[in-house]
Amino acid sequence: MAAITSYKVGASRSVKGGAIRWLTLQIANPAGGVKEVSVFFWDKPPSKMGFVNRDTGFVCVNLPVADFDPMYRILNTESPIFAHWRTDPEDERLASFDVSTNEEPVGEGFPDKSP
Repeated sequence: MAAITSYKVGASRSVKGGAIRWLTLQIANPAGGVKEVSVFFWDKPPSKMGFVNRDTGFVCVNLPVADFDPMYRILNTESPIFAHWRTDPEDERLASFDVSTNEEPVGEGFPDKSP
């Protein structure tokens, strides 16, 4: 798993129907040479999940827009956060991608900010 140190978030719209939301994840201690993950969220579900380019240290992920809110919520509310991807054994095409926390105690919940 690769630890995420920071992220950028954006939204866009284009005439040709490009990605409508995106996340760029910065990776600590580049995992297998990867230092950045760009996640694009599309209205029309993409036919391919993405790829890893180890020469440039870049992972490109294509997901349906329905995946944006849960992924963004994890990035916004949890710490530490990790990215994990699996590739097809034949090439560098993505077979899966996830963003998750490390093991956490039960009942951690949100901080109590009551007076």
